[in-house]
Amino acid sequence: MWLPLPCIFLPALKFSLILSFHLYLYPVRLMAFLHQFGTEDYKKTDKNLYFLLDIILEKKCNSR
Repeated sequence: MWLPLPCIFLPALKFSLILSFHLYLYPVRLMAFLHQFGTEDYKKTDKNLYFLLDIILEKKCNSR
């Protein structure tokens, strides 16, 4: 009787683990992606866009 249960339970567990892992990593990857725009050259070429990115990141970090 217990045999079909792991067949249903394991994929659901795997899916939930993968989903939680991606939800945890998404902000980390986003910060790393936006951080590459934080180089000095980028700041010199487009300060306004960098300023907007800064504001967006600040709001996202403060909203947590």
